[in-house]
Amino acid sequence: MTRSPKIKVLQIIDSLPREGAEILLYDIVSRCDPAAFSFAVVALTRGGGAAEMIESAGIPLRLLSRRSRWDLSAFLRLIRLIRKFRPAVVHTHLFSSRVWGTLAARLSGAGTAVVHTEHNTSEWKGPWRASADRLLGFFTDRIVAVSAPVRDSLVSCCRVSPGRIAVIENGLNFARLRAASSRPELIRKLGLPPESLLVGIVAALTPKKGHAYFLQAAERILSRRRDVHFLVLGEGELRGELARQAEGKGMAENVHFLGSRPDAIEIGARLDVFALSSIREGLSLALLEAMALGRAVAITSVGGAAGVIENGQTGLLVPPRDSAALAAAIERLLDRPEERREMGERASASVRARFDAGRMVRAYEELYRELA
Repeated sequence: MTRSPKIKVLQIIDSLPREGAEILLYDIVSRCDPAAFSFAVVALTRGGGAAEMIESAGIPLRLLSRRSRWDLSAFLRLIRLIRKFRPAVVHTHLFSSRVWGTLAARLSGAGTAVVHTEHNTSEWKGPWRASADRLLGFFTDRIVAVSAPVRDSLVSCCRVSPGRIAVIENGLNFARLRAASSRPELIRKLGLPPESLLVGIVAALTPKKGHAYFLQAAERILSRRRDVHFLVLGEGELRGELARQAEGKGMAENVHFLGSRPDAIEIGARLDVFALSSIREGLSLALLEAMALGRAVAITSVGGAAGVIENGQTGLLVPPRDSAALAAAIERLLDRPEERREMGERASASVRARFDAGRMVRAYEELYRELA
């Protein structure tokens, strides 16, 4: 019996730090059936922790090293890459890669299908961006929304036809969620006092993640107690500004900017409280990881969070842009260790029952087969 040729899929993304959309891409390319699919990955600008993971999995990776949004030579290189690889499907993530990937795929003449994964809700988009998303939709065969709220916002804000959208919720590779060190070992490694309580946020340091409100919540808590240490994991354009803000408020000894770290999961597993201050969100992988690890969570009720958390049972939800409410939720969990433990156990059971990466990967495999 002749074996069917593998379906070639080219993944295109802006860059490859170890963050949500990038880890999702890694799980797709590393877990899809290797007998049925062949992947390559293109990052428009730079690599990072997720790039190292992709290369370790043996997936071909190309960094375009784009110098600006208008780098014509990089755009032409992308067209040549598509023509050379001749994918059945081009799969884009995030807006810049969607623009470049969609246009390059259509101009390449390779006859490839185009699918885009939308990772965030669309209420924040102005008229120009919403119009751009709608226009790109005419050249995109399918749009994947990572949660039902993301789908609904695409329909209401960008006027995308519901028939062009498939909902595939983010999933977790539970085998990756292992912590080697104990809590005392981690606290020693971070150079913190042994009695420290740990509150962590794992998110790119960009405006949509609302870190300013997280720091305001930290300031409120630290005005009453100094045994709490706030760990900020992630990189982004706001790192310098946020660090100066923390220092200016006298919080430098208790607010620690740890960057993008390979041991982020290990740190997350030892937090007392996981917090998220996002202004907008699709479905945070960091949130799902924290819940799967049995952490109590206090987060803003945006995007897919309300569909994941049962308020008061598997986590605490607060309004976005409300640092007082976020501080109160964090303090409630810090002051009630038994509630933290029970909430974390319920959160872990809920996420592990619903958000397995295997289910997500199978849904993407079906979509690729349909498009190919």
